[in-house]
Amino acid sequence: MKHAAFTLPLRLAAALALLGSSTETLAFGDVGALPACSSFTTCSAAVGGRAVWSVRNDVTNIQAGFVMPTDLTPGFTETQRFGSVATTAPLDIGNGCTSLPCGLPEFFRGVGARSQSDFAVNRVQTLMNHSVSGILTSGNGTASVSLRTFADVASAWRDVFSFSGNGSFSAVVAIDGRSSLGPVGSFSSAFAFQLTSTYADWYYDLRVWDVTNQSISEDFELGGPTAVGRASLNGNNEQRSSFSGTVPLAFNFVSGVSYVLTAELRAISFDGREIDLYNTARLQDVVIAGGAQLSALSGHDYLAPVPEPQPALLFTAGLAALLLWSQRRGARA
Repeated sequence: MKHAAFTLPLRLAAALALLGSSTETLAFGDVGALPACSSFTTCSAAVGGRAVWSVRNDVTNIQAGFVMPTDLTPGFTETQRFGSVATTAPLDIGNGCTSLPCGLPEFFRGVGARSQSDFAVNRVQTLMNHSVSGILTSGNGTASVSLRTFADVASAWRDVFSFSGNGSFSAVVAIDGRSSLGPVGSFSSAFAFQLTSTYADWYYDLRVWDVTNQSISEDFELGGPTAVGRASLNGNNEQRSSFSGTVPLAFNFVSGVSYVLTAELRAISFDGREIDLYNTARLQDVVIAGGAQLSALSGHDYLAPVPEPQPALLFTAGLAALLLWSQRRGARA
């Protein structure tokens, strides 16, 4: 992650960079571990997710007599981690200690991200300490210190539908989640810090494409799949402690036509704003009118009720220990 990763304009650039360059990839919104379709009409059923987090420390304006703490280094220091998965298994990545007491350096940042995908279900979550910036007095001098965190996580699935006759498909997508601020942590009493601004964005987008009858459209000026259905929700600068909503999905289908469905749930968090959407985005209440039978390339039964997800677990024992430690230290400060 470059220096600008924590500036607002790069949020769009980061989003574009995570998309593939091929026409097929752009057409179907593939992310992370989902393979691109080799052509519009030869798409595989797939699930996957990806996650990335970054921790950044900046120590600048170092004055004479300043004694550098052992857990900081002059200038810009960044730690980051990326993970992806191409199965229904959960992807959890985070940093932290393995047991209490942690014995962590004073300026350690905790951050994590988790994703899980299945056909008709998307789950994502970010977790992190609150970031800070301020003036640190150490020895006989001062320095400007900025500690920042960032997490970007996505869950995606793709399937191909066909029907035995003509009719209509209807369903709803239900999404619920919450947003909160992570713990501030514990810092030197000489560190007169100010909390940085925090924000997080999320979106869900499910699209249905007719790949048999291709056409020139707003999506494909030179010709490509025809969009026949869409369900989308989003939260820009999400700060609600809890939220929920549903959005309908409906399209008419024709026998002998292949329909590619793509769904993606993504969350981006900065500087301590946590997003929990592990409760999840789920396609449910499917109704097929006209007496036709649905055949999914994945073999998943979309007519069966979607089970409620289990309560979300913390990413790892290490990260849980880290955050508990930070909260207790912060309460005593």
